[in-house]
Amino acid sequence: MTIHFAELSLSFAFSDIILPNFIENLDLENEINAKNIKEILIFCRDFLQKKESYLLHTSGSTGTPKPITISYNQICESIKMTQKALNLTQKDVFCVCLPTEFIAGKMMIARALYLGCEMWIYTPSTKFLDNFILNNNTKFSFIALVPPQLQYILSQENQTKILDNCKNIIVGGASVSVFLRNEILEKLKNAHVFLTYGMTETVSHIALQKLNFFKVLPSKYPLSFGEGQGGEVDLGEVFHTLNNVEIAICNEDSPQKNCLKIKSPTTNYEWITTNDCVELLSPTAFRLLGRVDNVVNIGGKKMQLEEIEAQFEKFFVNNYLENLVFYTKTKQDDIWGQSIVLVLAWENLLECKKQFLAVFPCFLDYFEKKMKFLEIENQSEKLDILDKKDILFGEIILILQQNIPKYMLPQSIEILTKFEKTVTMKLKKK
Repeated sequence: MTIHFAELSLSFAFSDIILPNFIENLDLENEINAKNIKEILIFCRDFLQKKESYLLHTSGSTGTPKPITISYNQICESIKMTQKALNLTQKDVFCVCLPTEFIAGKMMIARALYLGCEMWIYTPSTKFLDNFILNNNTKFSFIALVPPQLQYILSQENQTKILDNCKNIIVGGASVSVFLRNEILEKLKNAHVFLTYGMTETVSHIALQKLNFFKVLPSKYPLSFGEGQGGEVDLGEVFHTLNNVEIAICNEDSPQKNCLKIKSPTTNYEWITTNDCVELLSPTAFRLLGRVDNVVNIGGKKMQLEEIEAQFEKFFVNNYLENLVFYTKTKQDDIWGQSIVLVLAWENLLECKKQFLAVFPCFLDYFEKKMKFLEIENQSEKLDILDKKDILFGEIILILQQNIPKYMLPQSIEILTKFEKTVTMKLKKK
C-alpha cells in the first residue's frame, strides 16, 4: 500500500518506510513541508513497527494544550471500533486533510496503516480540494473533516461531487450548524455522513451521530454502531456509542454533575470524566447539551451557552446570514449575576456585509466610519464594545428581540478585528 502527499506528487510504499535509514536518507530539501513530511513518515514507521507509546497534545480550543501519552494497543482498539461501525476494508482509499500532529489527523493515518489502505495526504485548509489531484481516477471512500471544510466544499459544485463519491464522511472538532445539516441532507445523496464525539483522551471518537440516510423519519431510527444495541430513540441530534463503549453520568453531588463518563478499550477500561453535560437516553445513546463550564445563571435561570447560541444561529440562518461567525460568553452583572456577551469579528462582518446590512441597516453608519478609521489606525485585537450607552446597541436589540427570548439577549456586543483559530481550525473563544 502507498501513502501519497497530494500537492507534492510524492508517494511512498509502506514497505519502503520501514527500511533502515530510508526516512533519514530522503532528500526533501526543496520541499516546502519537509519537516512535516518526515514527521508523518516517522509516525508511519513507528506504527508499522508497533512502537509501544506515542505523545500527543490536545487541540487547545478550550484551554492550554496538554500532552497525553497513548499506547499502540489503544490506537488499535480505536481503529477496530471504527472499522466495525463504518465497515472499513482494505479496499478503501483514505483522504487525510486534518493536522496530523493532533489525534483526528493522526488516527486517519493509523487507520490506513492498520487496514493496509491507500491514503492521500493534503495540507490542512478549508480549500484543500481546490487543487484536487488523484492518479488513475482514484476516488476517496473515507474522509474526516471539520465543519468549516465541509461547509466550503458543499459551496463548490465540483467538490461536492467528489465528496459525494465517498462511502463514509466523518465530521468532528466542532458542532454542526443547522444550515450545514440542511446542506448535507440536500447535497450528499450517496455518501454517509456522521458527526463524531470523542477527544484525545479517548483516542478519537467513541460515538457517532448520523447526519443523513436516516432509516426512519421523521422522529426515530434504530441504534446501529455496536453489537446488541436494539430499540429506537428520538432522532434529535443523538449520539450512539461504538462497540464496547460504556457510558454513564456523574452523580448529583459531583462537581461535574450530569457530565458524561466513558469507559472503553481506548481508555484502558478506566472511567474518564468529560466536561460535557449530556442527557442519557439509553446505555448506548446520549444527547449532548453543552460543556459544564458553559452553564450560565442569569437572574436565577440556568442554561447552557450552547442553547443561547442555537437561538442566535436560528435567527441568523433564517435571515440568510449562515456565513456569519459568532460566539457568546458571559460577564459578571450587578443585577442579573451574569449577562450575555455576543462576540463578532470585523473581518467576518465585511465578508457578510451586504446581507448583514439587510438585517441590521442601523449598522451602515458604523461600517462607513470604521472603514475610514481602519485606513489610518493600526488594528488592535478588539475594535469595539457596544452596550446600553450606545444608540446602535439599542437598535440592534430591537431587531434581535423579535426572535430571541428576552433573557437570552446580549447586554453587550464585542467586535474583534478577527477570530483566532487553533491549528485544528477550531475557533479560539476568549
